[in-house]
Amino acid sequence: MPFPVAIALVHSEVSEALAADRNENGDVAEELADVILRVLDSARTYQLDVPAALVRKMAKNKLRAYRHGWKKY
Repeated sequence: MPFPVAIALVHSEVSEALAADRNENGDVAEELADVILRVLDSARTYQLDVPAALVRKMAKNKLRAYRHGWKKY
């Protein structure tokens, strides 16, 4: 699967999570689980080491200013 398609599928699942949040009967946790599954499937397809990337990212974030210099968003 081409990488843009994989990212589009992740985006689709994120959109479903947003829709679930807007709907009182929506299962946001289930939709977020779908996001994680899509991300991990993409990582496997492209042989990306997500656990190592998470460790590096968390270490990098410890060095950053809160909200990157107090930005609102």
